[in-house]
This record gives sequence, C-alpha cells and structure tokens, in this order.
Amino acid sequence: MLRLEVFPYEVGETRGFFPTADRQDLQRLHAWVVWVAGLWHHDADAQSGNFAPGNSLALIPDTDNEWDEHAVGVWDSDEIRQAGWLPSAYVQQLEPVRRDGLALLEHINEEGHRDGLLIVASRSPLRFEIAGEALSERDLSYANRWLRNRPVPPPPTPQLDPLEAMRRMLAGES
Repeated sequence: MLRLEVFPYEVGETRGFFPTADRQDLQRLHAWVVWVAGLWHHDADAQSGNFAPGNSLALIPDTDNEWDEHAVGVWDSDEIRQAGWLPSAYVQQLEPVRRDGLALLEHINEEGHRDGLLIVASRSPLRFEIAGEALSERDLSYANRWLRNRPVPPPPTPQLDPLEAMRRMLAGES
C-alpha cells in the first residue's frame, strides 16, 4: 500500500488535503495528481459523500466510451457512482487496467455543489497520512498552481429562435 503524506487544506471554496510530495516524487511512486474531467456530466453522482476528500476511489477503464477508447472512469470505491473521467492526456499511454485513487480536494460552488475534484491516482492502493496542521509557503504556492488549473464546465449555449438561427446562417453570421 502506498502511503501519501498530506496537509489539510481549506481556502475559500476549496477544501481537503494536499500532498507534500511534488510531481517528480509522485511519479517515482507511479502516482499522479489530476483534476477529474467531466464532473458536470455526472453531477448528481458527483455530489455523493463517497467523493469527499479522503475517500478511496476506483479508476476503471471505460473501453466502451464512444468519445475516447482510452477513457478511465472515476468511480466511488463501491463502483456504483461515477464522478467523471481521468483527463485524456493522462490516460493515452496507460494500459487499460483498474487503478486506485483517493479524493484529495473538492471545490464547492456558490450553490453548494461540488464542481471540482482533485484526486491522486496510482497503480497501487493508497492511504493518507496527515503530515501537519498547515502548508508551508512552498506547499501553498504548489497547491495554488493546481487550483488555477481546475476544469470548469463549458458555458451553456443559448438557444436561438429557429427563424433567427436560419436568418443568421443565411447572413453568414456565427
């Protein structure tokens, strides 16, 4: 079992844990930290307490995914609820095998819904060990860089009146 040392983290709408290891140290352990993609596609399931920081996750190949043959779904440990997928850039070169994960951080929006989930993924089972009470300045800077990369849902596309849409198309407007 892979032991991951973490610090508690809570700033604004983001709370959970942040690893003390940097990216290179995690890679040596065959682990990586990543935001879950497509959380908004599974919004009801993603709100489950099973995805709260500290919980174990199952990372399961989604070989039937019509959009990405390399997709890996992020599921709760019971494999009942899916929160989203690992970003495709991370899974293109992975063997399609089940992996383990831990929920690290969650971002809560103004409506009180989880709209961001940062996880650590590994080919070995993981467990947390709390390292201390507060992040150092270096660790806080590292955490803030990760937070700037949180995926956000695409803006809703406004629905045009069909006649207005046809008028714009004929006029060459976008």
